[in-house]
Amino acid sequence: MNRVIVLLLSVLFFSCSNLNMKKEEKIENPEYQILYENWQLDQLRTKIDLDTAKYGKNKTIIFYERQLRIREQEKQDLLNLLDKIKIQFALNDLSALDNVLDIPLKGRYIKKELQNIDLSQIKLSYTIPTFFKNNAKNIIGFRYEEEIIYFQVEYKLINNQWKIINFEERR
Repeated sequence: MNRVIVLLLSVLFFSCSNLNMKKEEKIENPEYQILYENWQLDQLRTKIDLDTAKYGKNKTIIFYERQLRIREQEKQDLLNLLDKIKIQFALNDLSALDNVLDIPLKGRYIKKELQNIDLSQIKLSYTIPTFFKNNAKNIIGFRYEEEIIYFQVEYKLINNQWKIINFEERR
């Protein structure tokens, strides 16, 4: 009889503790997911740190720590790509665009037009990209003497590499 009571009590305690843990994970996942998809990396890092201090490490925290490191690297990769393009434009070199343009017809036309220009005379500047899911956008300005032309550039993360998927002139 004592064994049956102990068995029933242990089943009751284990099942209650499991329900409580699953409820916490379901509450936490949407917050992490929203921060992750919106590239709010500083807020995600803060949430992970606070939750680690509060609850300790769990599967959700470990998963999003790993995802955060990947996102930070992807963001840095895009910034490095923009710097590389800027440097190569100053050297009148278009080789950086070969692997980056993912606009078949429009991309070939843009590259052909750029080959006819002395890019070393153009100053290139850009805004910090804004990110959402696997896409990013920014504005790039080409300055030649007193004239400035702005372009809205859209990027997509394809196979862990940033590709330019749209390139439109802005006014």
